[in-house]
Amino acid sequence: MIINDIFNSIDGEVNQWGQGRLSTFVRFAGCNLRCPYCDTLQARDVRDGTYMAVNEVIADIEWLGCRKVTITGGEPLVQRQAVIDLVASLKRKKASYLISVETNGSLLIIPHLDVNWVVDYKLDSQELMIERSFMMLKATDVVKFVVQNYEEAKQAFAIMDRLRFDGLKARLALSPDLAMVKGRQAVEWLQLNKQWDVQLNIQLHKIINIK
Repeated sequence: MIINDIFNSIDGEVNQWGQGRLSTFVRFAGCNLRCPYCDTLQARDVRDGTYMAVNEVIADIEWLGCRKVTITGGEPLVQRQAVIDLVASLKRKKASYLISVETNGSLLIIPHLDVNWVVDYKLDSQELMIERSFMMLKATDVVKFVVQNYEEAKQAFAIMDRLRFDGLKARLALSPDLAMVKGRQAVEWLQLNKQWDVQLNIQLHKIINIK
């Protein structure tokens, strides 16, 4: 697998176990999208990573010592089999790892994997979103919408309504791009549009300025 970085930090974004929990991040290199608000430009190309065998990645995770693991990118599902192999190896360990996978919504999730999925719905790449993936998600998984203005928020709310109508089980989150939107504005938008079940996702790692 091609890995950009492995490091300890906090889960700055929504997932089953909440924001702010310490986690070991396994950042895969390479992404199939070019989002204008991308905050991991350093991992968009596979050339930004180094080949590592599964046992090498596992050794780094064990050395860092955290039970929570966040698989992210880049876009990890570009290396689909590598994700499957890594999760399988972690599940064989006695440490009982808690695993979340962050993905961009344009590649089919792997429903049989025992992980928490955090799936973006990319408003600027709607034609690439795989709606079947969203319908496969569990009640503990999350669908996250990044917005840069109120028009995008209203667009996100309309899609959320449709996903609910279609039978979505996953939680919903609105993630304002803090370079464009104040968190208070996003709260007002949620209230104004009566999005009572939508969680506000503020990127904690950016607020406290850590990796």
